[in-house]
Amino acid sequence: MLFSVPLSVFLILFYIMVFVLTLFDSEDFLAVAFDSGGVTTGPMTVPFIMTLGIGFAAVPSDKHAEDDSFGLVALCSIGLIRAVLLLGLVYQPEGTGCTPAPLSQIENSVEAASWRPWR
Repeated sequence: MLFSVPLSVFLILFYIMVFVLTLFDSEDFLAVAFDSGGVTTGPMTVPFIMTLGIGFAAVPSDKHAEDDSFGLVALCSIGLIRAVLLLGLVYQPEGTGCTPAPLSQIENSVEAASWRPWR
């Protein structure tokens, strides 16, 4: 915004990058990655990001300050998606998992409350 580059250019480039990353990432990280983009659309983050965007867009006194600030929310969402997808490429968990105890071994609610799967 400070250099008068449209956010649509960045969004197109970043979405192309995300779709390329999905080809190489595992299915376990895909769902988490696209779900993490919803974090930036919460009731606390959207007003904060939009006012930050309006402040940045007002510096060069651009007439599209409101549009750019809303595009900044989309840019933040794509940043989280890219971060989780990149984590999926770097981090390859092997030999991890949890095997829960059969329900027949838990006889009452006191045992269920004290049961820990990592023992």
